Amino acid sequence: MRNILIQIWKIILLIFTSNTQNLTKKNSNENGKLVTESEWKEGKLQGNIKSYYSSGILRSESTIKNGKPHGLSKIYYQSGQIQKKIRMKNGIQTNKMETFYENAQLWKLVFFKSGLKNGTFKMFYENGQLEINGNFKNNLAHGHFTYFKKNGEIRKKGNYYMGAKKGIWTEYTDTSITIETVGESFKKRECKNA
Repeated sequence: MRNILIQIWKIILLIFTSNTQNLTKKNSNENGKLVTESEWKEGKLQGNIKSYYSSGILRSESTIKNGKPHGLSKIYYQSGQIQKKIRMKNGIQTNKMETFYENAQLWKLVFFKSGLKNGTFKMFYENGQLEINGNFKNNLAHGHFTYFKKNGEIRKKGNYYMGAKKGIWTEYTDTSITIETVGESFKKRECKNA
């Protein structure tokens, strides 16, 4: 009889631990609407995790690996349109991050390395026209930047060195061109009529 009870307890324990060790948890709000769902393995958050707006529309989705975001994470507008795509590796932002307007037009494109902005940076107007084109190095603006008007004409251009303006900067308006030389300890401005 004792062996049968031990066997029954082993079966109950196996059923209980397997259900709590590897499962999908779903949390709802006071109205019964799904708020989050997450995968748990061996008692730890591991796998896909999703959150929802109160309307039931998907708000975000990502993957957890070893307790940290890993892979492609997505954030959505309430309309269901993608708002942001973020790539993570062991909890650190890597590769590129894309942010979109609600009309699906690309708004920002930023490249990351080891969690810091490194490489190409582009920002767009809602109509798709390029607004800013530049580069980052270790989270600081670095190298040539060009700023555009909504009609595609150049608004201003110049260089950054580790986050600070440096060298010749040119700004264009409908009536003038302003040239500014920026150095470590001086600033010189010149204005010409267009």
